[in-house]
Amino acid sequence: MLEHYGAHETAAGVARRVIWLRSAAFGQGAEPTRTWRNAYGRCLLGLGQYEEILHALLPWAHLGDETASYTLSILATAYRNRGQLETAREHYERAWAIRTRLHPPTHPAVATLADSLGLLHIQRGDVVAADQCLRAALRVHLAVEGPDGLPTATSLGHLAVLNESIGSYEMALSLLDEALRIQLKRCPPEHPSVETTECNRAVVLIRLDRKAEARDVFANLLEAARSRMGENHPDVATALNNLGWAEQELGRWDLARNHYEDALDLRQRIFPANHPLLAMSLHNLGTVYSHQGQWQSAADLLRRALGIRTAIQGEQHSDTVSSYLHLADVLTAQGQAEDALRLLMRANRAELSTIQQVLTVGSASQRDRYATLAYHSVRALASLVLNFPGLPGAPDALLAALLRKRGVAGNAFRSDRAEISTAGRPELASLRDERDRVSQRLTQLAFAGPTSPDDDERHRQEIEDLIGRKEFLEAELARALADGSSEGRGLRAPDDASSLKTLLPKGTAYVEFLLTEARDYKAIRAGGDALLRRAHYLMLVVRPEQGYAVECVDLGDAERINRAAALFRTHLSGRLDTVDRALLTLEDLTGVTVDDIERELTVQLTEPLLIAVGSARRLLVVPDAELAQLPFAALPDASGQPLLHRYAISYLASGRDLEDDRLAPSSGAPRVIAAPDFDLAAPADSAPAFLAPPISDVRAPAPVLRAALPLFTTLDGAREEGKVVADLLETAPVTGPHATKAAVRQPGPAPRILHIVTHAYFLPDRGVEQAGFRQTWHASRPESLAPVVGANPMLQSGLALSGANTWLRGFPLPADAGDGFLTAAEVMTLDLHGTELVVLSACDTGLGLRHIAEGSIGLRRSFLLAGAAAVITTLWKIPDRQAAHFMASFYRLLVSGASPAEALRSAQLRHADAGQEDFTWAAFTLYTRGGPTETAAPPTDA
Repeated sequence: MLEHYGAHETAAGVARRVIWLRSAAFGQGAEPTRTWRNAYGRCLLGLGQYEEILHALLPWAHLGDETASYTLSILATAYRNRGQLETAREHYERAWAIRTRLHPPTHPAVATLADSLGLLHIQRGDVVAADQCLRAALRVHLAVEGPDGLPTATSLGHLAVLNESIGSYEMALSLLDEALRIQLKRCPPEHPSVETTECNRAVVLIRLDRKAEARDVFANLLEAARSRMGENHPDVATALNNLGWAEQELGRWDLARNHYEDALDLRQRIFPANHPLLAMSLHNLGTVYSHQGQWQSAADLLRRALGIRTAIQGEQHSDTVSSYLHLADVLTAQGQAEDALRLLMRANRAELSTIQQVLTVGSASQRDRYATLAYHSVRALASLVLNFPGLPGAPDALLAALLRKRGVAGNAFRSDRAEISTAGRPELASLRDERDRVSQRLTQLAFAGPTSPDDDERHRQEIEDLIGRKEFLEAELARALADGSSEGRGLRAPDDASSLKTLLPKGTAYVEFLLTEARDYKAIRAGGDALLRRAHYLMLVVRPEQGYAVECVDLGDAERINRAAALFRTHLSGRLDTVDRALLTLEDLTGVTVDDIERELTVQLTEPLLIAVGSARRLLVVPDAELAQLPFAALPDASGQPLLHRYAISYLASGRDLEDDRLAPSSGAPRVIAAPDFDLAAPADSAPAFLAPPISDVRAPAPVLRAALPLFTTLDGAREEGKVVADLLETAPVTGPHATKAAVRQPGPAPRILHIVTHAYFLPDRGVEQAGFRQTWHASRPESLAPVVGANPMLQSGLALSGANTWLRGFPLPADAGDGFLTAAEVMTLDLHGTELVVLSACDTGLGLRHIAEGSIGLRRSFLLAGAAAVITTLWKIPDRQAAHFMASFYRLLVSGASPAEALRSAQLRHADAGQEDFTWAAFTLYTRGGPTETAAPPTDA
């Protein structure tokens, strides 16, 4: 009882007395005596007296009974706290062998040991093993102790630590809040387990930018540790370190430094010279020194920390990666760019192991968050390239990092879906189908408002519950796939420029763009200096003719290029509503001629591009940021001719799309869906239903969504386009009231070709309707849409299908129409593996939200991740009749035997050469997987 409430010194005294008495009565090796020795060992753990634990328990660890399993577990914990992680693992595994021999896997004693093993695996950086242990322990604790048992709280707390380690901060906070709720029902606030949870919760609060709140928690925990343990306890050092971290995050550099120095002094007196916590103190103090401009002192401390972490935790541990990155920054500030490059290359390689583990056990959102965290080292390499443009090996290292990390989360999703489709495992299909149903329901609820004004809280709670269920199912799917044959999935990608040799034929140039900021390595944060300079675009080019060497070109100021690109798009589209008001104002458009725009783009982008690609005539382009909305084929060359005439240009979402993971072409018939009846099942009275009393069983669209999406108009050319395309593909078009969400999702083999002609929506900006255009609606204030789409940015773009207007008015729809919209999130639940081509003949279907590690998030990405081998989308609003005419040209070429890339380019050439001031052809872009698809010779100079 004394030990349970943290009175370790008093409890240890009692235990020593009982051990003496039982040794006299039963003998030193008797089970009753060893039971109290274990109790004494637990007291010593609380006191941080690890050497004394080894002295007291090691002689009795070999006996092989259940009491010895507890002895081994205590010893393992002592070794873990001393930083001897491999020795700790050996002792835990010996304890595990005994307990699993004596008890079934569902026994609480086995679950308690699984908890301890899980915590060790977190420290070792083994995400998969930690996840398996902790979830197994939680299942047992829930079954035996119930949802309010203290062991349940322990497992939840450990799972929170795991989630924090991979960047899932919201999930970690939710788990810690639940653990704390349980503990406070059973324990006083000063109980050690409560304080541990409070500490872990404060760590997550800092990650979530709630720094002042975390600082107060850490200050209280430091005071409590000192009053209970005195000044020389490991818990005091931990509290000092944490408080120093909070002060650092708040910009209180001197306070942070003082706390870090006190923590380091204490840990040097308590721990051996190779302890991980000592490395943490060295690292943290070195970081503060670097921000205060004390480069050499910082380098010395960071090197010591790296040495410990490499030796004890291994090169792939996240702590070691952090040491690589911080030491690289300091070395760069000292002018040692070559050494910094070597460290950053090691950091990028090390992160791949953790990425693979997160792909194996994580939900889609967990994968996405960790991919974003791991992308930091890519940005560090890019900054080094910008600061040292002639640094040997730096461009190669940057490209290798981009190839391995850009798009990794999305690629894993596509890979998982493909494996489920072909594995023949019913349990996988069942999990996938439930996940898809939850995702669709989540979309419906996110788009719909509460059924009544009093329904807000229930509506919000149902959405939160569905998000949790979706994440659970995604993680279960990942684990089930990991038990099969999918080792290494999601990471299949070219490793570096040399691995492109088998993927890039002669005459082809691979061109990847990266928007990044250059760091000012001499900046002193403690003095108020800004760390980052203005953003630049980097262009990396690889050509067979240059021996697959990487050429890296700094294109200069990104804001200037973005402005020129936005002006060019506005010129091509002839529409002011394509303007991104974050980039351009009406003043920017005043007095600017087409020649001005083209001259600016030529200097900033086209000339460097043409020099870099040399004699190549096929370009595989991976764009970034604003350049993802730029039609490169329309850029003028020196003679004023569009690049279309000289180059065959296709696009990739990331370099990993060069790997051909496409399945065999589907046996499904082509599917053409066109000219939906947006007013399907609408009453003759056109008054919006939301002005009338609500229908109890109908969810009206959320008011903010009604404001964002005005009613859609009939497309005169869409029905004609659908008929022409369907005739060419020898199938029947699905039009009018039949062009529903169910028509897209119909069961059976995936369509070999999927062609959709309709309106689209994209929510970040507001546009203005013009008659005769396939519309894309934009919300005026994206922040106002947060309650609707905050759970998933893939809800911010989609296609309007039959019944869209009816639903927006608040009227019920037939079941097969759903809500009249197909969102990008719902597209990801389709099975399009084997679909060779998707064409979205609607406005702005190529637009999306920029994700730092995954590229453009929107309809195009969703159809690719759903399994399509190639997707054609548009970059702006397209005139209805012209689009229909262009699509007819494209499909005539396609059915005559041309590849999608060949057919698109040929159709674009025909329309560009028609001599009209119509750039509809330029709006269409092709994204593929598997590299070049042309079968003909590359184009020659026009």
